[in-house]
Amino acid sequence: MKPFKTLCAYILCSVCAARAQGDVITAPTPPRDDVSSPQAALVVSAETGNPLHIVREGCGETPVLRILNVGTERIAAHGTLKIEGFRGDPVAIPVDVALGGGETIDIPLPETLAKGVWRIQGELAADDGSVAKVDTRFAVMDYHGRTPRQPMGTFRLGVLWHIQRFSKEDRRVAAEAMVACGAKLTRADVAHMAMIQRSGPECWDFAQTDEFLETLEEYGIALDAIIFSIPKWAVLPEKQTNTNWRIWGFSRPAPGTFGQFCEGLAARYGTRIDYYEIGNEWDLGFPDSVEDAVEVQREAWEGLKRGCPDICVLPNGWAAPGNSPLVVKSGHAGFHEAFLRKAGDWFDVHPIHCHGSFARYVREIRGEFFPLRERTGVSDKPWFSNETSLTSIWNERDTARTVWKKILWAWANGSVDYIWYNLRATGREPGDSEQGYGLVTETFRPRETYVAFAALATVVGGGEFRRTVFEDGSRFCFEFAKEGNLVLTAWDESDSGMEIPVTTDAPRAWRVDLMGNRETLQLSGGKVSLTMSKEPCAIILEGATFASIPEGAFSASERPPPDAMVIPPDAPERAPDFVLDRPEQVHDFFEANPAETARLWKGPEDNSAKVWLAAEKDGLRIRVEVRDDIHCQPFSGADQYLGDDIQVALDWPGLNGHFELGFARLENGTPDVHCWIAPDGFNPAKAAGWVELETWRDGDITRYDAFLPYMPDTCATRETLARGIRFDLMVNDNDGDGRDATLEIVPGSFHSKDMSSASRVRFP
Repeated sequence: MKPFKTLCAYILCSVCAARAQGDVITAPTPPRDDVSSPQAALVVSAETGNPLHIVREGCGETPVLRILNVGTERIAAHGTLKIEGFRGDPVAIPVDVALGGGETIDIPLPETLAKGVWRIQGELAADDGSVAKVDTRFAVMDYHGRTPRQPMGTFRLGVLWHIQRFSKEDRRVAAEAMVACGAKLTRADVAHMAMIQRSGPECWDFAQTDEFLETLEEYGIALDAIIFSIPKWAVLPEKQTNTNWRIWGFSRPAPGTFGQFCEGLAARYGTRIDYYEIGNEWDLGFPDSVEDAVEVQREAWEGLKRGCPDICVLPNGWAAPGNSPLVVKSGHAGFHEAFLRKAGDWFDVHPIHCHGSFARYVREIRGEFFPLRERTGVSDKPWFSNETSLTSIWNERDTARTVWKKILWAWANGSVDYIWYNLRATGREPGDSEQGYGLVTETFRPRETYVAFAALATVVGGGEFRRTVFEDGSRFCFEFAKEGNLVLTAWDESDSGMEIPVTTDAPRAWRVDLMGNRETLQLSGGKVSLTMSKEPCAIILEGATFASIPEGAFSASERPPPDAMVIPPDAPERAPDFVLDRPEQVHDFFEANPAETARLWKGPEDNSAKVWLAAEKDGLRIRVEVRDDIHCQPFSGADQYLGDDIQVALDWPGLNGHFELGFARLENGTPDVHCWIAPDGFNPAKAAGWVELETWRDGDITRYDAFLPYMPDTCATRETLARGIRFDLMVNDNDGDGRDATLEIVPGSFHSKDMSSASRVRFP
């Protein structure tokens, strides 16, 4: 990488050289006479010489900042842009250009940059005072060329691809985007009944499916094909008059029709398609009964196996393992479990989705999905994480981290393959979560998730999972083998920064960061250090036959004691002790359903909170201001969490357990306190009565003032507060359609009921 000290000088010299040499060329498109102002006429973009906007190693590509005048009038513009990469340290790019109509100038950028997404942002002012805003990006990343299709049985990193929505030209670009990041498997809706038999049972049209499949095969990408969508002619007579295609197009067809289609489909394509998947997320929208869904599955299984006995059949990819809010709202509570109990003989692999954060993913897969499989007798069948993701509209870096975490954890816990959702963003509105689902933007600009995916494919793609070195709910370490090397992948949700010694017989070792940057590690006495942080990383141990970590290296006794937050007096005149207004603190319950994007968190104006704590003479005071555009609290008692309320968790050392309390302002203005969890020896009802609560509503602000008197006969005393306690808080949001989202100081701790990761606070 070019040394940081020289980067600014390099860019400045490049800009000056471009101006001095008159490095101006004619635009590839003629100037337009409908441009209203210099602001609209200036188009600024980062270009690399390919439509993916990446610098591909070994292809001789160098990035440039391209400034284009698409108007007809000459424009002089100036300003300072900044370029910033994965490691931060933004550098100024001074720009002073004059361009005639249809002219463009390319300003060279450094040829040697660290791997990651490089963003160029700022403003350029024209002579008339109008300002053109600049926000463009390119990436330097590991580049994967075309390789043969990987066979089933090899764990493959995959990406969902809405291939049917792309133009023919864009399909080629998208296929290259899949190849470039190392994706070897895709899930697509390209072989369904409504496409192939749209005109009748004797009319087979495979042309479009053939084209899609041939494209994938050309690029070495295997296919999980969704095959269930029903043409109008196959709909049951009683539904023929229904005008809603979402009802008749995804309901049980007339008996025998789908089975006949499945037989013909499998006979034509056989194992050219790796997975034949019957539908998508029936627990959110199958319009008929569980019995009807089972009959569709049975008929499909029998038809597919008649067509080709060797193919692999999946039921629909389930949105959730249990009764999530989405599932309950759709009226399909218990649907997934009932289906498994009746249809367990008619599929080969069990697919599951589970969108959202990594903590939520682990909680749902390990805590709900695996027990569900045991209860229903299908745990002997392989499972497949075939659509899961995290929208990046609020925090692109966290989504990039989640790419590594979900893939590695799923692989280590038995998933046969993995598919991320999705390849290319499709949403267009600023608050639409769909535009955040995509390794690349709609215009094929790379996101950090794309570069991270490519880096992980380089590190472990095509390799072999060896073992879980350690997993304790916060710290994760997995061992893989690839190309004669051992690879350790690790991260720490608590971001401890611990240095873990690894003993190995490797002669050389490298550390690989989230974006694929490598650095040589010092080996001393057969030991190398593994740093545990929230940023997943990998250590490559060249030619190693073993890698061992000392017993107890991750134990609680080895962890550095957490620094407690010191709470000063004089609340609330001072700044709040905690502020909940950041995307990473949000858990949206409807992220997995594009139809519910209006219910997603829109930012601090939608829901946010400030929290003050104070140790007073007679007790602990908790004051909270919640900013919420709509206050809705029709629930009380144990159900108050379903409306607008706050939940507080407190753990005094010495008590056998912790308190989990709820504070609400009911719609009639009455304050309401509920205790869900109390330490052993405490009566939850009495614990709720222990709290003195007042509430106010002023505009869009709801204020909660809770006072918890000391209990001298327990550890809940002023002296305990001086030594330190554990504290966490969660805000629930309901805008009238049910519980939409939560904001948490420590995301996930209320679900895990584990206070070890909660904030430690003390009151001197």
